[in-house]
Amino acid sequence: MLLPKYNNFNQEKKIGEYTIHLPDPPDLGKIANNSLPKEKQKFIKTKLPQDIFSWDAKARFDFEAKEWEKKTKGYWFWNNGNLEYITGSNYLFINWWTAEGGIPIFTDAQRDLFLLWKFKVADNPKARGLIFLTGRRFGKTHIANCLCYDTITQLPERQHGGIQSKSNTDAKKVFDKMVLSWKYLPYFFKPVDSGDSNPASQLQFREPSKRDTKNQKKEYGLVLNSFIDYENSKEVAYDGARLEFVTQDEIGKDTENDVYQRIQVVRECVMDDGIIGKIFATSTVEEMEKGGGENCKKIWDESAPDVLMPNGETQLGLLRYFNPAYYGDRKKDDNGVCFVDEYGYTDTERSKASLIAKRKAIKSNSLLLSERRKYPIEIEDCFISANKNSPFDTIKIEQQINHNETIPTDLVVTGDFYWENGVPDTRVFFNPKPEGKFKILWMPEVGKRNNFVIRRGNKYPASTEDGCLGLDPYDNKETVDNKKSDAACYGFRKFNPLLPYDTGIFILEYVHRPHLPEIMWEDMIMASVFYGWEILIESNKIGTINHFRRRGYEGYLMKRPEETQTEHSKKMEEAGIPMSGDEARMSLIYATESYIINSVGLIEKEGEEPRMGKCYFKKLLDNWNRFDFEQKWTKYDSMVGAGLALLGARKHIPKVKPQKDFNFFRTFPIKK
Repeated sequence: MLLPKYNNFNQEKKIGEYTIHLPDPPDLGKIANNSLPKEKQKFIKTKLPQDIFSWDAKARFDFEAKEWEKKTKGYWFWNNGNLEYITGSNYLFINWWTAEGGIPIFTDAQRDLFLLWKFKVADNPKARGLIFLTGRRFGKTHIANCLCYDTITQLPERQHGGIQSKSNTDAKKVFDKMVLSWKYLPYFFKPVDSGDSNPASQLQFREPSKRDTKNQKKEYGLVLNSFIDYENSKEVAYDGARLEFVTQDEIGKDTENDVYQRIQVVRECVMDDGIIGKIFATSTVEEMEKGGGENCKKIWDESAPDVLMPNGETQLGLLRYFNPAYYGDRKKDDNGVCFVDEYGYTDTERSKASLIAKRKAIKSNSLLLSERRKYPIEIEDCFISANKNSPFDTIKIEQQINHNETIPTDLVVTGDFYWENGVPDTRVFFNPKPEGKFKILWMPEVGKRNNFVIRRGNKYPASTEDGCLGLDPYDNKETVDNKKSDAACYGFRKFNPLLPYDTGIFILEYVHRPHLPEIMWEDMIMASVFYGWEILIESNKIGTINHFRRRGYEGYLMKRPEETQTEHSKKMEEAGIPMSGDEARMSLIYATESYIINSVGLIEKEGEEPRMGKCYFKKLLDNWNRFDFEQKWTKYDSMVGAGLALLGARKHIPKVKPQKDFNFFRTFPIKK
């Protein structure tokens, strides 16, 4: 809705993934700064008069009432010619709330967060809270404290506000910040409290006990009997409590506890015959490989607004909001000019350019990853892996993951292979279906499918020059530690200089664990037969290899590639390759590292236009991203399966020479 008399003020505002609707503006005469020239219009703080207690009762009441109206209904003001509305909590924050260095100022970025909180979270009966991610120095902890305090002190009596952070010590620090802010609030925004001037663990809004010296009885006044406390970082710390507001501070940095499970607990604490409280979860994200960032990403993903439960809530009940680090950035550029001007508006283009320039100047991979997480430009920056033990270029992997989210989802087809008419050892066909075990990017033309040759009475694949398969299998129905490992098979199409952009890529993925290993074994035979390719199998688990032999497909089993050979293994002619030795493992890592550098993420080669790689299997990219060479390889089935395919593709395939004609009878020259 456009209101011309208000300089085309638009009541509809887009914030993150949501659209909010602002209330109708009041009459022009009731809007602050209406009589000031444009350049002097800005948020002007209201100060507590030093002599207010000498005023008469009516004058003091009028002053208090005006401040209460701003805090409950919000505040309208002109700001450099722009009509601005801020919520009551935002007004409390920038006019009366004390943070490090003084009272906060008005900024456009914080304004948007407060607006989103009120109109999409606080007033929304289908929202249990908000997960808010942004860069450092945004003031999110102080904002959380302000929202918590404002919520608890405005509700009817017996309300409970809580705080959790990444440790007990950190939760205590957040609580102490709230106590400091509470101390400096004006008296009319401070409910009756317990009288403790420096609360250690609870801020209690109850009347101090008094003793009647005659009857020795306690007397109580009309008070809230509400309180705000903090708890340890354990998942069940607030289990069973009823919470009207709970802060979850730095959820992405907690590497000791399962923050995802903790959110599961507190989301029930804000329910009591409907949603009675709200969760404010916030963080910059650190240490993806240790679990903090991974759990935070699960919370983020399950708060997506486009996947709703039947009751209208998101999967987790929370909403989500990402604020890029360049919005509300109060740092200064090289010339000493702040990116946020005197009116609180951000020069986002200049701020963003500064962040990008800083990134380009960083040469260390680990420092660049840290910079991206601390000052994210895109939401993907928040969750980029900080794997310090990875030999792979995780930046290129993240580039590929982000790029893949922009391409059509039907590029990869899901389905299963099957024998013609269900009869084994006939022709193999592919059946697309959503619940299939295979993901296929490319298939050979019909005439090159199921191609084989017979040598010495045995079948051999006839298209080995085109590609090969790699498999990290499993044999047992259950593992010793009861953790089920998947079989991971990848198909790799070898590089063809005549098809440079369609070859040298992974074209098949199978990451699955059928209830019987025999199902997986037969799946591998059908895939090998369909493509006419050899398969290189990790041979410590012998079941798949034995199955190929029993079924007459030993000719499809690839022997150990030359570059992985040791002096001992050169004498062996067994199929497959054991991944227990250092030589084989390092060969696999080197092959993978080389492939990622040359074919994943942004590819920039001299004389060519920059382009993105074509690795479209998310499980593989995620497995590469998490790979830690100091951990057991049982977590990295996809990395091993794909690495075996790469090793197999590098194996030298000698051309088959035509056999000479043989004479079965001795011949003698005829003398004339």
